Amino acid sequence: DLRNLAQAYAHLNEFSKSFAALQKLEKLDSQNIETAYTAALVHTLAKNTQSAIFNIENSLKNGMNGVWFRFPWFDSLCPNTQFKKLLEQYGEPNRCSP
Repeated sequence: DLRNLAQAYAHLNEFSKSFAALQKLEKLDSQNIETAYTAALVHTLAKNTQSAIFNIENSLKNGMNGVWFRFPWFDSLCPNTQFKKLLEQYGEPNRCSP
């Protein structure tokens, strides 16, 4: 439920609620790749680019498939060289291609 709440609030631009749910989630289940993915999504939508990239990298290193970062809410990261390199390294070399 916390994972869903954090993501839903982020999509609604209710970042204080989103971060509160994310913080609870991270305390309960910090080692889960879906928690890192949720953090990546929340931080991306909140425009916290470095935190987003950090969590994307953790997700990918721990087995999350790069396809999960094809969703349009990650489009804002395409200008970021580190994001493009990570996705290229993890099987999504055309993620940010026009």
